[in-house]
Amino acid sequence: MKSATSTVFTIVLLSIFSSASIVEARDKKAKTPESAPVALTDRSESGRSASRRMAVGISSSDVVTGSATSLAGILELDSENLVHGYFSLPSTSPFQFSLAGLYKHNVAGSSSIGLHIGGGLGLGSTSEGVAAANAAAAAAAALGGVAAPSTSDTAFFFQLMGVAGIHLPFPGVSNMMIHFDAGPALHIQSNLNDFGIGAFGSLLGASVFYYF
Repeated sequence: MKSATSTVFTIVLLSIFSSASIVEARDKKAKTPESAPVALTDRSESGRSASRRMAVGISSSDVVTGSATSLAGILELDSENLVHGYFSLPSTSPFQFSLAGLYKHNVAGSSSIGLHIGGGLGLGSTSEGVAAANAAAAAAAALGGVAAPSTSDTAFFFQLMGVAGIHLPFPGVSNMMIHFDAGPALHIQSNLNDFGIGAFGSLLGASVFYYF
């Protein structure tokens, strides 16, 4: 009888240990998926930083910089946001330059093709007397004379802009994109303040970029 009791007791202990092992295994298996989101988050973050690209190109920029065309560049912050920069140096005597930057956010589509909105600002210097000097020279030439030398003062300007546009691949060429931009622009200058809404340049404010 004692032997039978010992056998039963042994079987009960083994059952308890076996149940404990099964429960522990289940707990470990249940905890394993909790670490998965961390790995996925890290992967998405690294993918987001890896998607940053840069591009160089040319922009029609009468409204943005005051020059018909400007050198331009793009820095992608992530798959939905980028910065579009402008630079122009139309003259060194008198010295004139323009710098501008636009922040663009995709609201439809993707970074390859879609719609974007945003805003930005610009600054630079321009000659106040260029238009008057050109008009005087033209009048003098028409009369067969020579226009008197005209001095022109340099004026600094500041601009605030909103932007809405589209971006799409350049047809038939890889690594190239086209942006068409328009929007409101407030121009602030010592002798001229102006506000307008329209394309940022000729060809509907077109910009062409090459990505590398």
